[in-house]
Amino acid sequence: MTEKSPSTFDIITTKEAAKALQISKSKLYQILKSDPSFPAVQLGRKWIIYKAKLPQWFESKLPNQKHPML
Repeated sequence: MTEKSPSTFDIITTKEAAKALQISKSKLYQILKSDPSFPAVQLGRKWIIYKAKLPQWFESKLPNQKHPML
């Protein structure tokens, strides 16, 4: 049996995305409506979220601070 390799087209639900980001679904919906850089597309009332692009989006939101010990 061969395993499916990760793809940029692997999609997850809003519930799965909220769990992965460790935020509530209501906070995720706020992000979906206010942040056009979030890796998702709205189709009608449903959101399609690109799983493989979540880490890149998250890292882009981290403050650019150098570690104080470096």
